[in-house]
Amino acid sequence: MFGCTFIQHRRVLHEALCRSAKFSSDRPHVAFFSVGAVLQTVAMTGEEMSITYIVVLGFEAITALCLSIFFLKESSSFTKLAGVALVLAGIVVLRTGKP
Repeated sequence: MFGCTFIQHRRVLHEALCRSAKFSSDRPHVAFFSVGAVLQTVAMTGEEMSITYIVVLGFEAITALCLSIFFLKESSSFTKLAGVALVLAGIVVLRTGKP
């Protein structure tokens, strides 16, 4: 789930993770991909894959944006926030339209 954000700034995050979480691996971002895959698998259990996969991708995009704004100090704009609102609206439509 957090993989793209963490890979984009992997050197800085690798150093911070190694200091704070005592990762022994050379690639701590692999752990984030693994956790994301497990969470996605759990979320999709017993659900329609077509809808749940889109919902998961929407939450991944929103999470990546929030992490990049708060932790990596990237800029936010009206356009980005409008995009988040559209993604959230799409998730609501997909989840409420479920038969």
